[in-house]
Amino acid sequence: MEFNNVLEARKSIRKYEPCEISESELKEMVKAAGMAPSSDNVQNWHFAAINDREIIRTIGRIAREKWQKAFDIYKDKDPEKGEKFEKFASHFFFFFEDADALILVFAGDIDNRVNDILTATGEDISVLYELNIKRNNGLMNIGAAIENLLLKAVDMGYGACWMTAANYAAPEITAYLKDEHGFDPEGKYMVSVIPIGKKTETAGSPVKKPIDEVFTMI
Repeated sequence: MEFNNVLEARKSIRKYEPCEISESELKEMVKAAGMAPSSDNVQNWHFAAINDREIIRTIGRIAREKWQKAFDIYKDKDPEKGEKFEKFASHFFFFFEDADALILVFAGDIDNRVNDILTATGEDISVLYELNIKRNNGLMNIGAAIENLLLKAVDMGYGACWMTAANYAAPEITAYLKDEHGFDPEGKYMVSVIPIGKKTETAGSPVKKPIDEVFTMI
């Protein structure tokens, strides 16, 4: 697919038709992700792909159970807002259960030489916070890789969605994968669940800001 067409076709797909996605296809998507730039070329990512529907449904159940406890507490504190939030979440947090493949994205912390140097110079803690939290190189790396993956999925004829809601249940999901399937991310932590599938229909897309609103020529 021509590059501009890929960019324009990339949308967050939340409904999927039944299909089979092979290991080799998932590898192609991850290969594209791995071509992304990363700070000091650390490539602090790992991707776990799943095309077994039973495992996908189990991950969905784990996420639902974890979130349900939060929904119930919120509804006790504020019934109206709690009900609204649970209804919202039911549409946007768990639809990955219906996809025929998932790619779980794991990130690793990276050594920050700039941070080490500035710490040694006695730089103010507020400056270090800005660099380590707001401008975290490690997670910027992951964002670049995920976008590559999403674009490759589109180029291969699939739809996908960049999701983070399941991160709330990341410890439980990671423990399940280790205990039941022998997968250990080796010090990395889950940062995204990306469902992959054939989209059921042409999805709409939120209106993007006009170029003049996001671009300044200096």
